[in-house]
Amino acid sequence: MTNSPQLAKGDAAAALFKDRFDQVKHELADYEGQEKRSRRTDRVVTVCEYVLGGIVTAVPAFQNKTHPADASNLFLLVGLVGALVITAKIVRERFKPGQALMGARFIVATLRCGIMQVENERELSPNWAEKIPDEVEFLSRLIGWVEEVKIAGLANVTQVRRPTVKYLPVGPKASSRKP
Repeated sequence: MTNSPQLAKGDAAAALFKDRFDQVKHELADYEGQEKRSRRTDRVVTVCEYVLGGIVTAVPAFQNKTHPADASNLFLLVGLVGALVITAKIVRERFKPGQALMGARFIVATLRCGIMQVENERELSPNWAEKIPDEVEFLSRLIGWVEEVKIAGLANVTQVRRPTVKYLPVGPKASSRKP
């Protein structure tokens, strides 16, 4: 009968581990979706700013070559395209899709490496049952970090202290270091 409380404690730890692991996977799926949305938004804003902005600046060259009857349509078209360019600039300034994309990539990479670390520990460790509380604590720190990032915003993701993940570098990249 002495093994019964120990077995119940092990089952509770395993259930808590599964809950935390599923929660980290859910956060990963959410931020992968955020990454896709931010990438699309950034591309659309870039097209609106540069391609349509180029069309607006090229209109004076076409103005002399059009018939007078087409000039009003041309000015209407220029006005609409110009409005799209201004809207794209406002969206880029207000929502910062490029910074949100980089933040989402940072979170996705961290969560993927954290999941990989836990899965490798589970597969390679001979005494996995003893390490479950440590893994639950690690997963809880990852979830807490994601919650802090939600508060700080994706543009400030690098300012929030990230938990140590084995498969991620701790310091800045070698290419970004100053000699």
